[in-house]
Amino acid sequence: RQYEIISLIVLRNVFKDIANLEDLDGIADVTSLAQLFDEYSALIDVLVDMGGGLLMFVLVAVFYHIRQRQSKLVAAFRRTIDRDRQALYIDRKKVVALGLTVLLFALATYNLGQWSLDAYRVAFEGTEATVDIKTIFYLDLFTVMIFSDVLILLFSMMRIEDYKLVFRNAGFIVSTILLRLSLSIQKPYDVELGLLAMAFGVLVLLVYGYFRRIDADQQQTSPLVP
Repeated sequence: RQYEIISLIVLRNVFKDIANLEDLDGIADVTSLAQLFDEYSALIDVLVDMGGGLLMFVLVAVFYHIRQRQSKLVAAFRRTIDRDRQALYIDRKKVVALGLTVLLFALATYNLGQWSLDAYRVAFEGTEATVDIKTIFYLDLFTVMIFSDVLILLFSMMRIEDYKLVFRNAGFIVSTILLRLSLSIQKPYDVELGLLAMAFGVLVLLVYGYFRRIDADQQQTSPLVP
């Protein structure tokens, strides 16, 4: 879901970039690529966000494809976990989810109030906008998600001491941190960092599935112990 949110933010920025385009009639008069970059930086922003958003869309599809192919391996692994410890882990995640629902609703309400006040001042008082539409709410959202992911990581370590599972969950936290940083830096580095974060998460999931496949092969080939 975090990858989906970032990809939609980047695609939404395309509309903002298009709004910054003023006059493209002079493109025919450009004589060099350097002049094109200097005079039509807004056009470059559109292309960066379009290309970055499309690549993120592809990475989300790859992520879902890998996860779907790993579903049987993960299900087999879960059957080896003690049911009582697994039930306790699920109950704790439900508590975290409930807390996140309340916290994110409060953050959404607060940020909506801030944006509404800023929009009123721009419309009726003629002041300049002070709220960045790119970062409002989303910075807080990903900050909360980082802490919740860390909390879930600790819960998973209490459930089972499995190197592969811990590395996967920790890798997803690193990916979330990079996504959070991508929201606070300038173009084109924001798109590049977002793509790096998503590619890292996809690779972590891919290697995790490879480990699980190795475990499944070892269980099938291991001799039966009487």
